[in-house]
Amino acid sequence: MLIGAVSINIGDYSKALKSYTIAEGELTENLSEPELNMKLASIYLNLGICYIHMNNASLAEKNFKKGLVQTEGMLGNEVIHKVILIIIYKLQADLNENMGIYNETINNPKEGLSFYKKSLKTKFHLYGENHDEVLDLQYKIASVYITLKQLKEAEEIMLAMTDVVQNEKLNNSTNMTKSNCIDNYYRYGVYFYTTGSILLKNNKSNLAKEFLRKAHVMWKDIVNPNDPGLSSIKSLLKICEKRI
Repeated sequence: MLIGAVSINIGDYSKALKSYTIAEGELTENLSEPELNMKLASIYLNLGICYIHMNNASLAEKNFKKGLVQTEGMLGNEVIHKVILIIIYKLQADLNENMGIYNETINNPKEGLSFYKKSLKTKFHLYGENHDEVLDLQYKIASVYITLKQLKEAEEIMLAMTDVVQNEKLNNSTNMTKSNCIDNYYRYGVYFYTTGSILLKNNKSNLAKEFLRKAHVMWKDIVNPNDPGLSSIKSLLKICEKRI
């Protein structure tokens, strides 16, 4: 399983598939429930991720579903240790999130949205509202709403997210390394940029301008001056000014 994880990290998905398939057989022979279920759920999650990257959506779906079967069969077991139960919920949340990604891949955003919401419910319970995994999942949900042209729903999610980022992340960034700071600022800038774009579409130009300016502040010192994102912000700000 360790070889499989390393192979995924370096993008060698064929090797990862072989490693996880071998591990699946070895686990079945040597482990018993509930540890077996937990390990198998992890294997099926990673096999599905490999197949997503290899553009084999049907096998990705098959493995994600197999993983969900493993987790669902364990959640009603009252003798499972609390630590293991947390891992199971985490695996289930990750499997549901990747089922969402799979459904977006096959142009089925409504079904993807359903899986994302299942995952969000679990991750919110596990981590709270200011965890980066929760924010990332909320962004995926907002993006689906944008695809479905449900801009009011997208706006509500993005406003809640950016409020958390502003109050919990940006005001508590002193312990971040330089590399993490750059990565996080870029990602948070995407959140504010997206929120500004949605607000502009929803004819809230004053508020849109505020969010776009915040995105510009986060990006201006960490991206190339000719970055398309910065150019887009400038264009959108001009539209805001015309509408105010």
